[in-house]
Amino acid sequence: MQKRSLWYSLGATLGGGALLWAALCALFFLKDWSCAQETPAAAQPELAKIVLNVGKAHIDAEVAHTPQQLAAGLMYRPTLSDNAGMIFVLGKPKHAVFWMENTSIPLSIAFLDRGGRILEIYDMRPFDRKTVESQSDRVAYAIEVNQGWFQLNGVVPGTDVKPVGAYFGKPPLALTAP
Repeated sequence: MQKRSLWYSLGATLGGGALLWAALCALFFLKDWSCAQETPAAAQPELAKIVLNVGKAHIDAEVAHTPQQLAAGLMYRPTLSDNAGMIFVLGKPKHAVFWMENTSIPLSIAFLDRGGRILEIYDMRPFDRKTVESQSDRVAYAIEVNQGWFQLNGVVPGTDVKPVGAYFGKPPLALTAP
């Protein structure tokens, strides 16, 4: 008996439809790094930090810019200090999607354009696998903080975020990973 691959068998059974299905799945899952990354098994070490002035408040933000750092985010962290957070350097502006798998801290997320202006703000629930998606396709950065931080500090969409000693689009906040 001749051995055949699973894809060959599915293709023969489904009249070639499985091959089309496989190709579409590959395109969908590999078009964006966030879909192709494995879920980390432990909290990542603390990342390099930058101070972000947000309205009249500030955030001591860790900077996530590599695919591994972006995928891990704040997963498995037991706590987050009051004015701490993480800024995600997402690359080319796009529609952004986040979730809270393996994240026990209630968070709020702000989606920013490439100039650092907040476009949208959402609350996220611990361990929720339901995605939080931006309405805008102009998202270049995202900031996660303790849930309610933006509201507590009077931060709303349209607020400009100003990094101290740095600029959006230049390292460490460059739109491409260093």
